[in-house]
Amino acid sequence: MFAEVSQAIEERMDTQWTALYPSIDVFYQNTGQKASDGTTYLSLDILYGEAERKNIGVSYRNHRLKGFINVNVFVPRNTGSRTALGYADSVAGIFRDQNFDGVTCLSPSVRELDQNKSWLQVNIRTEFWFDEAFTG
Repeated sequence: MFAEVSQAIEERMDTQWTALYPSIDVFYQNTGQKASDGTTYLSLDILYGEAERKNIGVSYRNHRLKGFINVNVFVPRNTGSRTALGYADSVAGIFRDQNFDGVTCLSPSVRELDQNKSWLQVNIRTEFWFDEAFTG
């Protein structure tokens, strides 16, 4: 279930983002990818949360997995926050109220985070759920 959800989210991000901004990289969890100073890039992490059983006393067990799609936009310092927020708007549009491959997304939240020596960071967090039925 977890691998299936991760694949669906990453494929959606890759397809949609590449169509909009083919020259801006998206780095995924545990890939070892690194950005050069002064470049714009995104990172995507999937944060799994609580799971719950949705029904009792039937021949199948429906479970709901909840989590967050966490995307960080990094733009070079001194390029203005509107640049980062524009990319954040695009990321939000990729996931806002979307349902794909069994993943249901809610409304994204956007926060501008601190600047480090090379980048301004903006965070887009979208809550999601995925239901799966188990028989037996």
